[in-house]
Amino acid sequence: MSRGPIWEPDTSKEMRGRAISQLRRSLPGRGLRLLMSTPEDENPGILPLVTGNYVAEVPLLQDLDVMRAALQGKWRNGLAKAESAGLRLRLCDRAENLDWLLHLETAQQKIKRYQNLPATFLWAWVSCGPAGYKIYIAYAQGNPVAAMLFMIHSPGVTYQIGWTSDAGRQVSAHHLLLWRAMQDFAKSGISRLDLGVVDTVTTPGLARFKLGTGADLRKLGPTGLVLPLPSWSFRRAGKDFESGADPITIGSN
Repeated sequence: MSRGPIWEPDTSKEMRGRAISQLRRSLPGRGLRLLMSTPEDENPGILPLVTGNYVAEVPLLQDLDVMRAALQGKWRNGLAKAESAGLRLRLCDRAENLDWLLHLETAQQKIKRYQNLPATFLWAWVSCGPAGYKIYIAYAQGNPVAAMLFMIHSPGVTYQIGWTSDAGRQVSAHHLLLWRAMQDFAKSGISRLDLGVVDTVTTPGLARFKLGTGADLRKLGPTGLVLPLPSWSFRRAGKDFESGADPITIGSN
């Protein structure tokens, strides 16, 4: 359960522990069944195994001058370079544009040896809500030199895929694409841009790019193993789950 479960604010620790145990017990199949969880707040019944990551989140403001002033100096210089390079930007939300970008992303993963969400996930996202994504493409002399894919989940938006050519890298095209997206999303009422995990060890250049936007660092919860709770703990609370009395109902959503 990545970044979950997510609870209502008034859910007690006892209810959280009981519910997450029932989630584990509801796993299909027989034999050894493991449930991993990365909750963003405290949850009883989870054994922490991996320290939480940090993500970069940009607050999107209606006042664009304030948002630009929050950019770090080197990032602002890169943006100015891209603005003077004569790039033409295009906003796309058509299936053929997504297919084009996903092909480039697949090739890029093989070259740089990293993994992203599978293309099938992104196509499923699009099929559930065609308006839930935007692609920004930068052109130089009529040729695409950089692109960015954003997944919209109001009141937030996530930067999901970035691609650039050598020509796009030379003129800092990603700076201009991201800045344009930040402005557009802020104007449309989106309040937060998630730039993803910040890894200063494996990808220091990408980490500097994300932090240069003036993003806030937010620590996620640790990844842990959901432990089984013995049935006696439910009986002690007066709720005999083995007999089916007063069960917790886990929704299908």
